Amino acid sequence: MNNQMKKAVKTALLLYPIMMGIGGTIMLGVLLLSVIPKEEIPSVALPLSTLGIYIYGTCAVSIIIRLTFFKGEIK
Repeated sequence: MNNQMKKAVKTALLLYPIMMGIGGTIMLGVLLLSVIPKEEIPSVALPLSTLGIYIYGTCAVSIIIRLTFFKGEIK
């Protein structure tokens, strides 16, 4: 892989968790505070938890991939 491609992949693997983490937090906050009625929160807790695990899990996987494949290159 050439140097320019490595830099692009490293940047993408860094920007993805930042953007998805911020976007996911805002989305879950808006859902809980204004979209879902307070009486229905217990019934949608499992789907929201699953969504949160997916969003934040993919962010963690992205960071782990970045650290694993570019070990020693990240300054």
